[in-house]
Amino acid sequence: MDDGPAAAHRSPPTRRTGRQPATTARSAPDRLLSVLAAFDHEHPALPLTDISRRAELGLTTAHRLVDALTRWGALERDGAGRYHVGLRLWELAAPAPRALALRQVALPYLEDLYEATHENVQPAVRDGSEVVYMEWLSGRSAVGVHIRVGARWPLHATGVGLALLAHSGPGLQERSTARARSPPSPRTRSPIRPCCGGCWPRYGARGSR
Repeated sequence: MDDGPAAAHRSPPTRRTGRQPATTARSAPDRLLSVLAAFDHEHPALPLTDISRRAELGLTTAHRLVDALTRWGALERDGAGRYHVGLRLWELAAPAPRALALRQVALPYLEDLYEATHENVQPAVRDGSEVVYMEWLSGRSAVGVHIRVGARWPLHATGVGLALLAHSGPGLQERSTARARSPPSPRTRSPIRPCCGGCWPRYGARGSR
């Protein structure tokens, strides 16, 4: 039965699709990057179920993305069914300007330093309040370290981080001092003793420590 002119302006009933609102939906690039971010130095090899859990994705979605990444070469699957970061992803990251330029300039000096000390030599760059290691030369009798190329650590938890802090502004030094006083996290299980902040100047250009 026709209800008159008002019927033409009546809104259609809302369909319930069961999907999350668009404001909380994750974009396709975000889901893809979350799969890659599931891997780190402590988790270099993962089965599909762990990738799904660490990326916070459904198993079907994770399987589809992992399959696409594997076909492209960003991931590789071993005989046990676990996935690793693939060689093609390393090829893509290798020309990164910050890492490539630093390595090309610094490598001859790193080799000289290694020959003089036969200790670990590790160049790194600061990224916010953390350091990212770009290279690693290790002596057979050198002290064992947890550092790996590409590893990311808090500034206050490493020797090279303290050296970088010595040449940074007071604001960053204060923030790092506050962070060093916080309880250690799993990433700083072997931290350098928290510093009061007064030691930063002693590591400056004229410092001898």
